Amino acid sequence: MPQSNEEYGYVYVLKNDYMPGLVKIGMTIRDDYRNRLNDLYTTGVPVPFKAVHASKVRKEDTRKIEQALHVAFAPDRVNPRREFFHMEAERVIAMLRVIEIEDVTDYTNVILRENLDPSELEAQTRATEEREREESEQRKKRPTLNYHELGIQDGERLLWKDNQEIYVIVSGERKVKYKGEEYSLTAVTQKLKDTSKAIAPAPYWLYGSKSLIEIYNEKYPPEDSVE
Repeated sequence: MPQSNEEYGYVYVLKNDYMPGLVKIGMTIRDDYRNRLNDLYTTGVPVPFKAVHASKVRKEDTRKIEQALHVAFAPDRVNPRREFFHMEAERVIAMLRVIEIEDVTDYTNVILRENLDPSELEAQTRATEEREREESEQRKKRPTLNYHELGIQDGERLLWKDNQEIYVIVSGERKVKYKGEEYSLTAVTQKLKDTSKAIAPAPYWLYGSKSLIEIYNEKYPPEDSVE
């Protein structure tokens, strides 16, 4: 547990398992840290918050750091009168680790849990398990082929693997142009393979020196087939 010191404050990043996609970025000085954290669990919150990260910082810098984070992530703020942001916690954590004096995440979670009764602890554990299960399921469902997400922009060419004089031009996130007409890549692949059967196109096309399936698998580790 961090030693008491009037010259330090805390900037924290909290999550609630029943508020998926949201993080709370807040701060307080050492004097009221325990009370401040305990006050966060109100009747309007379904289960207690837990700390994703908490940094011990110089007291005189605490509010400035919090305000700087709020400004930096203003486009992701849900409500200008609330400290909630729709974003990945890692973005905030990366910035805090540059300026923190001490990582006090574990200490913060002890405080957040110390006054909970067994039923509240059970509810929090159940919520965490449900969230982890949902996230695991989402990871297993790899997204549909999206050229922009793979770093391929409109106007760039994809080459037919078996004959690189044949090409399509990317015209959207999931669209390409072939001989001046817009298609899905699946439709062009069916034309070139002379089949009406459903076919996953990614293995048949090159972007640079790599096939689309190689690029896709680098971004999304393979578990399911590409649609």
